[in-house]
Amino acid sequence: MIRLTNNKDCKEVIELIDEVFREYGDRISLDGAEADLLDLERNYFQNDGAFWVYVSDGDIIGTVAVVKENHNRAVLKRVYLKKTYRGSGIADKLLTTVYEWCKNKEIRKLYF
Repeated sequence: MIRLTNNKDCKEVIELIDEVFREYGDRISLDGAEADLLDLERNYFQNDGAFWVYVSDGDIIGTVAVVKENHNRAVLKRVYLKKTYRGSGIADKLLTTVYEWCKNKEIRKLYF
């Protein structure tokens, strides 16, 4: 199930993204590039954007976010999916959610 996130999800979102980073020999940096994850509501929803999670059996297994830059341009962010679910079509569903959001906001350009 895809749903919008809120700050109650911060810890679980951070854990998921850190898990993905560790696959590539890296760690999440909450005092650096990933500081936005500490306050999802302020950094996404109050910033004319959105952040969704994919929940399976009560656990967050995927994320995707978007931030509107101007009246017709947005940036895709935070596309992560737990390794065991890759290739299942969940990423397509998350991205379709972003495309629909952009369409509703009349955004014509989406950048990664």
